[in-house]
Amino acid sequence: MTTSALLRPAARLDWEKRGIAIPGLIRNGNFFFTELKVFANGLFDAWGGLDLDFLDRKFQSGWISPRIPDGANFSAHSLIHGKVISGSWSHDSNSLHQRLRNDLQSLNPGQQELIDFEGEDVELKEGVRYAKYGWIRTTPQRKHQSEKSPLGETRYAFIRQKGQVYLVPLRIYADGLIDVHPKFGEEKLVDLHELQRMLESNELCYAVDDHTSIEIDSLGRFEVSGVHPCVYSSEDFMSEIEDSILKLNGVPGSIHHCLLVHQEYQKNQTPENKERLKQAYEAIPEHKRMYAGDMDSKDGPIRRIIYGDQDSDYES
Repeated sequence: MTTSALLRPAARLDWEKRGIAIPGLIRNGNFFFTELKVFANGLFDAWGGLDLDFLDRKFQSGWISPRIPDGANFSAHSLIHGKVISGSWSHDSNSLHQRLRNDLQSLNPGQQELIDFEGEDVELKEGVRYAKYGWIRTTPQRKHQSEKSPLGETRYAFIRQKGQVYLVPLRIYADGLIDVHPKFGEEKLVDLHELQRMLESNELCYAVDDHTSIEIDSLGRFEVSGVHPCVYSSEDFMSEIEDSILKLNGVPGSIHHCLLVHQEYQKNQTPENKERLKQAYEAIPEHKRMYAGDMDSKDGPIRRIIYGDQDSDYES
């Protein structure tokens, strides 16, 4: 499942930055594939920061799940949605919980200076309640490179190996290399040219057929039906990877660039700027275009400028 080591850049002390990511599932109505993260100071991340006490609570409530029941809906962000027909799983709640605690032990053998929320996972700031730890920014860490690992980010994909399809968190690095190994804690780095070759040979894919058996290494294997892909073309998939590399190097990605061009158009609404906006918008991978705007209107305002009020793809 690619490299499992990660860093939390915002941590105050170097020893607090080290972490481990393992595959898991979040039950929030449907079941969502995710990576459960543990850090050396006892902070956990399961779609939000937790201490040991709140980790226990999330397992007890079923928010963190070791398996997907047959017939339940399943999603992997920006990859697929579908329904699980049948599954075989490696953990129950107790063993997955213990796996995370064992990882904490490996990161902090003395269990010293562990974070403690003191029974509250929210805090008041100017009369507003905020999560003590909401979204936790991390970067994957290449094997054998320690602190010298380039910045990276993750996007999910499928890897075919020896007849089995694996759901894998690809690690995308600022130097243009991508970790595509399907096994947990291992590493296989390829460049964009090799990634394109893997895509063309179907060794790497962004969608699967109904009734495909999918394995998440060290978590389980399951069969899905009613699959709906989130990515529409190999060109979009590769564009997204290239976009990620640009952003990791401090260069505005296609969405940010489109928003900047939109601002320029609003200041100076010429035919030339409208054409620039059209080119910038259509350079965004299709499955990401909804993010070219705010949470409410999404990309609607930009689409109306480019395609007019009768745009059939825009839903108000």
